[in-house]
Amino acid sequence: MLSLIDILPPVITRDPGAVATTPGQQVEFSVEATGTNLRYQWRKDSVEISGATGRILTLVAAGVADAGAYSVVVSNELGRAISATAQLKVDSVQGAMKVVGSGGLLAGGGTFTLELGVNFIGTAPVQLGWTLVLPPGFSYAGGESEPGVKPVAGNTGSVDWAYVAIPAGSDSFRVRIAYVAGLTGRHAFYGTVSYKTSGLQSSASPAPVTVFRVDSPVIIRQPVAVFAVSGTPASFNVEAQGGELAYQWFRNGLAIPGATVSTLAFDPVRGADAGDYLVRVSNAVAAVDSDPAKLTVFEVLAEHGVQGTGYVEGQNVEITNTITFSGGDALMGWQVLLPKGWTLVGSSGDAGDVRPPAGSSDLLEWVWTAFPVSPVKFSYILKVPDGFSGRAEVAAMLTFVRNGKDGRVLAKPDPLPVERVSWHTADLDRNFSFSLFELLRVIELYNTRRGTVRTGAYLAASGTEDGFAPDFDRASGGTASLAAHHSADYGRDGSINLLELLRMIELYNYSANRSRTGQFHRRSGTEDGFAPGPSPTGSGGAAGN
Repeated sequence: MLSLIDILPPVITRDPGAVATTPGQQVEFSVEATGTNLRYQWRKDSVEISGATGRILTLVAAGVADAGAYSVVVSNELGRAISATAQLKVDSVQGAMKVVGSGGLLAGGGTFTLELGVNFIGTAPVQLGWTLVLPPGFSYAGGESEPGVKPVAGNTGSVDWAYVAIPAGSDSFRVRIAYVAGLTGRHAFYGTVSYKTSGLQSSASPAPVTVFRVDSPVIIRQPVAVFAVSGTPASFNVEAQGGELAYQWFRNGLAIPGATVSTLAFDPVRGADAGDYLVRVSNAVAAVDSDPAKLTVFEVLAEHGVQGTGYVEGQNVEITNTITFSGGDALMGWQVLLPKGWTLVGSSGDAGDVRPPAGSSDLLEWVWTAFPVSPVKFSYILKVPDGFSGRAEVAAMLTFVRNGKDGRVLAKPDPLPVERVSWHTADLDRNFSFSLFELLRVIELYNTRRGTVRTGAYLAASGTEDGFAPDFDRASGGTASLAAHHSADYGRDGSINLLELLRMIELYNYSANRSRTGQFHRRSGTEDGFAPGPSPTGSGGAAGN
């Protein structure tokens, strides 16, 4: 066994040399070093090459991606040495060809244009040429910006171009190809770029291009009539064949800007989109129009709301409903999902031909078997069970049948929040009676000004007597999203206006036996959820609507 005394550190005596080549050639880098128990690790651009651990690095077929800076680390137990960097240049020329325009062949013969291009990677070549192989029935008919040596017009089979002066970088030129009448099917064109660089002769073959016979477009699937509900997605589709096709959709005879694909999509569709649609399908030969297809849009809006500001446990609460829809007949139904324990007292207005019976709970349903007239307005009264508390939610859905198709629309808002009416925030001592001091506090908020303009704006603020404070920064007419609203602000816009103040004064002025008491009680169905006078039940609650 050798001791460390017997081991010699690595010393590189010959660095790897630079290499210039073309794609597909074998490349070798080698290093010579002295020392004992030597190990090798080759690197490209300072990154280790997996498995490259010999004195010689061989690239069997170098490609453009292999170009870069190569070095090797030689090491043993006593240290390591790094070689100088050797540059690998892979000089190549890439070719490209494409059809200019549609590339469609007409039945009677004609010409089309090919564009042939070259792009240099690394050092420019010293020799450069193009070869194009023409299928039977095709011939060279001339060109634009061609290299110095070019074919003779009328040549068939294999035609060649050669550059006399090598361009500084990428280059392209166009050639016209003639074809005889009666060609059918598809025809492929193959090309080769020949070049000499890095002292080596090489070639590259770009992807071939194909041309084909073009006939008049044929629509194999026509667009069909669409019935859609406003606010939902809808679309027309057409399927056609006949080479490279172009599409243009029309509405009521007018072209729709940008509608140039086989599908015309509406996301969402609106009432203004209704009309007659067709699509024009065209190619190099002709244009054909599809059958017209009608778009019918059923505009419908379902809304519901709480009469008043909320519910009082053990009392009744009224829900109002409005259905607005565009012209035409439709069979309709209205379904409501109630909070647990709530029951139906009754309904009124245009509440359909079939109504749920009083006492119904959980799911209620109204049905119009005759076609109603827009707008449809009706309301229903619900009994809230004793002891119910917290926020309640009512969900409603309109179902309809029109033109033989079913539809569904959720009532807005979805769901409808129904808040519990508790004590009035102006009643600071919560004795269900308003004092002058409590009224003056509401007047103080009402008189909030920004500059000289009265705004009545307020903010939710902890630490004040009622949890609110004047907002001197908000402009008149401005609204705010607040964590809580003052009970006097039954409009819920973050400000107290004159009507709301007068309502507060009305409650304050309640009198009994010619003596003002300011008594009030909770009552659902009023603008603010309260009513003047003592509760008929002897507490802050109310007997009902």
